[in-house]
Amino acid sequence: MDFIEGLPKSMGKEVMFVVVDRCTKYAHFMTLPHPYSASVVAQVFLDNVFKLHGMLETIVSDRDPVFLSKFWQDLFRLQGVELLASMAYHPQTDGQFEAVNKCLETYLRCMTGDKPAMWAKWVPLAEWWYNTTYHNTTYHNSTGRTPFEALYGFQPPLNMPYFPHDSKVAAVDTYITDREGMIGTLKFHLKRAQERMKIHPVFHVSQLKKAIGVANCSTKLPMAADDLGALTMQPSAIMERRMVRRGNKAAAQVLVHWTNTSPAEATWEYADELRWRFPRFDLEGNGFEGEGNVTG
Repeated sequence: MDFIEGLPKSMGKEVMFVVVDRCTKYAHFMTLPHPYSASVVAQVFLDNVFKLHGMLETIVSDRDPVFLSKFWQDLFRLQGVELLASMAYHPQTDGQFEAVNKCLETYLRCMTGDKPAMWAKWVPLAEWWYNTTYHNTTYHNSTGRTPFEALYGFQPPLNMPYFPHDSKVAAVDTYITDREGMIGTLKFHLKRAQERMKIHPVFHVSQLKKAIGVANCSTKLPMAADDLGALTMQPSAIMERRMVRRGNKAAAQVLVHWTNTSPAEATWEYADELRWRFPRFDLEGNGFEGEGNVTG
């Protein structure tokens, strides 16, 4: 069981309630108002599914609040139905409803392209079309049967072809002519879509395997950087000294060789600023207090 929400309001309905048989893939499409309650969904289920198939043995649904409500749980528990909640991102469950919903949305889009607010009118025909049509899916490819044939054991009778003006009633002639035109357009687009699908291999997502490539060769950060990438260089040696003008006064500068860098990367620093930043570094002895001197 699943819901399709976010549809434009049509004949007072805004939600599709989809029920699919796990064995035959026979589907029922039902319309619901929004908001809907557990009692409303249960009544729609009774009117459209129970009357045709009787009470089910098990029901798999997502974790929608309707299916988790006390009303829904107690109602089907008293009927002896085992309620199963699907796991999030479960490939089999999600893939089944994704395929059904995609077919349903394609049909309704073709039929209501110019009048999207009339989609509810086409739901009964969409259900008939889905259950009596061979779809290019993994399940149908393996069985070679439509959902209708898998459920009832025979193919449904085909519609008689209609030729314009066969009926003397103008309204009937217009209705059937428009219907035949819509069906022809739908068949054309579906056949073209199926031809495009054959370009790529179709298989179940559960057959995918994790690709194992070469080992990840990550580059280590230089030792002069911490785990966050910030530089942590310290002075290693004083290579040269000089006096420069700083404003109106003379100031001493030293050429500093930093740890974990080459001598070519040495920089000129003001002696007083270096002494303030690294108070333990001996500018005269070229080393930190308590450590051996380092010569440049």
